[in-house]
Amino acid sequence: MNDNYLHFKRCISAEILNKRKFSWRRVLHRYWSLPNKRFYLWWRLAELFFSRDGTTSKWAARYLNRKIMKNFNTEIGLGAKIAPGFKVVHFQGVVITDCCNIGENFTIRQNTTIGIQGKTSAMIIIGNNVTVGANSCILADNINIGDNVVIGAMTFIGKDIPPNTTVYTEKTNKLIVNDIS
Repeated sequence: MNDNYLHFKRCISAEILNKRKFSWRRVLHRYWSLPNKRFYLWWRLAELFFSRDGTTSKWAARYLNRKIMKNFNTEIGLGAKIAPGFKVVHFQGVVITDCCNIGENFTIRQNTTIGIQGKTSAMIIIGNNVTVGANSCILADNINIGDNVVIGAMTFIGKDIPPNTTVYTEKTNKLIVNDIS
């Protein structure tokens, strides 16, 4: 068994089985009984195919990724390196660039974008145990987000974030009373 297959198995174990002992029977049972777990199996399978050499494997990876985009409305670049423990809370509108290296136990919520601004050699590095709130945007070239970071809802990140930090964008609502006379 090669390293890519072992990574695939570790990811499936963490994301589908949680703390249970690994067996393909358990994986298939949870696949059929919990529809949200299907995303993780299909995306990790596409990631495994993309990591292999050969045009057939690359084609299969792209095909699976298109099906994932259609069925789950989630676009994750096949070049993204995501460690085990990846969790998408709501699949709607999640976009992650190819130029991304994400640590273990990463949680992302709906309508969130992680992308680069345009440099071809740019890389976004996200540490372990990072949580990104809904409607957030991480958009920059060569950005580092440390371990144990919580990014609040509706937050824009355009610079490095140190470890053990909570980041959010303050917003205030202004109420104007309409005088109806």
